[in-house]
Amino acid sequence: MKKVLLTGISGYIAMHCAKELLKRDYHINATVRNLDKVEDIKNALSALSLDVNKIKFFQADLLSDDNWEDAMADCEYAMHVASPYPLNQPKDENVLIKPAVEGTERVVSLAIKNNVKKIVLTSSVVAVSVGHTKKEYSEEDWSFADKPIAAYAKSKTLAEKKAWELIKNANTDTKLTVINPSGVIGPSLTSEISSTQLIIAGLMNGRIPVNLPIHIGYVDVRDVAKAHILAMTNSASDGERFIVSEKEMWLSESAQVLINAGYNAPSRVMPNWFLKIMAMFNGDMVTISKMAGKSRDCHSTKAKDVLGWNPIPAEDSILRDSRYFDTVLLAILTPSFLSISFILLSLKGCSLFSDIIIFFIFSITDVDDKLLPSSLFIAAEKKNFNSKTPKGVSIYFPFVNLDTVDS
Repeated sequence: MKKVLLTGISGYIAMHCAKELLKRDYHINATVRNLDKVEDIKNALSALSLDVNKIKFFQADLLSDDNWEDAMADCEYAMHVASPYPLNQPKDENVLIKPAVEGTERVVSLAIKNNVKKIVLTSSVVAVSVGHTKKEYSEEDWSFADKPIAAYAKSKTLAEKKAWELIKNANTDTKLTVINPSGVIGPSLTSEISSTQLIIAGLMNGRIPVNLPIHIGYVDVRDVAKAHILAMTNSASDGERFIVSEKEMWLSESAQVLINAGYNAPSRVMPNWFLKIMAMFNGDMVTISKMAGKSRDCHSTKAKDVLGWNPIPAEDSILRDSRYFDTVLLAILTPSFLSISFILLSLKGCSLFSDIIIFFIFSITDVDDKLLPSSLFIAAEKKNFNSKTPKGVSIYFPFVNLDTVDS
């Protein structure tokens, strides 16, 4: 019986990994932080005609040793996808770094102890490209964790380095492969959605009334999951890391994809200097302002050559998300925000100046007591959403006011 440990199964990427594993007749030992999620997970996978009886669930936390030994038992492979992912910048970076690094250490150490054949670790391009000034990156590059970079980038960098360090220093036959995705978009199998998806929603619903001068990499979540499977089953991937990114685009190019499909997305671009001014008033915009006007290309040539990875075009994934948001998110507004939003959005498109002012007002104004300042999107309670819609989400760009979630 082929068995895989899959950590953080309830997460956006991990659910697609579970789907791909079940399609290939693997049994899964799955970890969740909260067993209350189990029924939703089973229902989502059962809806795809997958055999959820092949999944055994374990309650396990990245910061605790409880149940990890049992979860790892008899597994031939370990797929470590779980990682804290806050969609707003924490005041204390260790809120992210500690569980990311310690969780990785727990999983990798136990995999080595149990003679697991291979570990596939989900990292990110933010462990590759952050802190550099050059424009093109490869798997040979590392983000500078010793520089003042965003907490999430530091957490992913240090966690991945810890995994490589443990493998290097162990006398083991256990192999390690790392997947480094860019901004993940595409269909969600549960209520989880990604921060990159929220950018698409913001371009569509007017909460991003003007394009920010930023360069974003896109990859479909289905292709990220397939990269994990390809890496797990291909010995040529042993000891390697793989960037998976279909395409990098300026935000204005992403908006143009939506415009061409008939959506009222913005066509104007905010000047770099104004984004830097906004960062003076809104700390959450500091990281974004550092990206202003800078292109970043992380090529996936290695994944294509070694793994035979063949991704879905980014434009197709953007349009797929647009259809989803068009039906379940864009019409939802809290009553307390209706009058403000309608007045502001009625001015959208009048001029670059008006669009920038709208963006600025949304970025510094509290629109609901459940939202942090810098809210740009819509607030929605669970009662507002149908069963297919993300639950309890307070959406704003570029971050979301949520507790940390498994990636």
